[in-house]
Amino acid sequence: MGKANRTKSTLPIQYVEQICDLMEERGLSEVEVSQGEISIRVRRDIPSATANRTINQELVLPLNIEQSDESNLKSSEVTTAEDSISSPMPGIFYCAPSPEDSPFVQVGDTVSIGDTICLIEAMKIFNEVKAEVDCEILEILGSNGEPVEFDQPLFRIKKN
Repeated sequence: MGKANRTKSTLPIQYVEQICDLMEERGLSEVEVSQGEISIRVRRDIPSATANRTINQELVLPLNIEQSDESNLKSSEVTTAEDSISSPMPGIFYCAPSPEDSPFVQVGDTVSIGDTICLIEAMKIFNEVKAEVDCEILEILGSNGEPVEFDQPLFRIKKN
């Protein structure tokens, strides 16, 4: 009997880099991601004060997304980390707590540090995205109910 043909899938290096960035940002010591037959576990040594911090949540990364390019941004201006709020994780962007509710923020709104500005759903868990600075919302770049990638700009802002 011959061996069954197995398609070999590879995980693009950009996803491994995103996982490492997420681990550093959140102080995580280990992350495991699975998508179909592809599975990756990343561990790192960190000081024992934060080593016990873990997140028990599966992340689904879109493995067949092409390289991102500037045409994916809705804004005609180039957005930098200095004037935007980006997605802390891959998932589905929601601008309101439910379809019947008003959006968390609208263009022209002034928000304070800690105000909830949107939700990102990852594996049926809704994660609040909060403003990290006092700012004015200049443009909403995320589309309600649409997928977003890690570190994708969601809002263009003017810091107060």
